[in-house]
Amino acid sequence: MLLWLAACGSSTPVVYTEDDLLEDMAGYTAWQQPAAWNGLVPSCDEAHGTYVRVYLNDIAAEDFAKDGHFREGALVVEAAFQDLSGTPKMLVAARKVTGYAPAHGDWFQAMLGEEGEQVQLAGRLDVCLSCHNDTEIGRAHV
Repeated sequence: MLLWLAACGSSTPVVYTEDDLLEDMAGYTAWQQPAAWNGLVPSCDEAHGTYVRVYLNDIAAEDFAKDGHFREGALVVEAAFQDLSGTPKMLVAARKVTGYAPAHGDWFQAMLGEEGEQVQLAGRLDVCLSCHNDTEIGRAHV
């Protein structure tokens, strides 16, 4: 029976959790920022906040510099602010998890509280997909 299951493949969904995301986000403020979006900059459409800071982990930064097609493990974190003084609004994050949501680019998305300590929504989020669709997350606003 086990051989049959292995030969036929598995339909078991890939598991990635809020805790996994928080662990992967550790130290994100030290990550690279896209050159055009370095520092606190006006949001192009204010969907996340009036001003934002975008952070890319090493995988996302490398992929962004090449062609913007993100690989497994790429993680984009955007800190949103209400004003130029840096009054926090929220954090949003998206991590590429191969097999997580193939029809939607395999992105695990999350909305977090102001300081990033509390996950408010996470998973394959329709609110994110309404703008990002199944496109590459990092290219939608950068």
